[in-house]
Amino acid sequence: MITTIDTATALLLRSRLLELARRHDELANEEAVATPYWTPQPTSVHTHRTVADALRADADLFLAAEYPRMGDASMDTLGRAS
Repeated sequence: MITTIDTATALLLRSRLLELARRHDELANEEAVATPYWTPQPTSVHTHRTVADALRADADLFLAAEYPRMGDASMDTLGRAS
């Protein structure tokens, strides 16, 4: 099932996903800094970074949906008319 949403909603959702990704990056960094360099990083550091990457990837899907003609030769890689 394909659902369409308006551009404003897509941009809001993308913004929220990027905000959550930044927060997971911050949590990973805070936990990494609190860990002595001679000990292995906690699994949660890797987990937070993986979650942040996934959230950014999902956010990019909203950006791609906003520019459905990205594969068009007249558009650059950011979906702008060239």
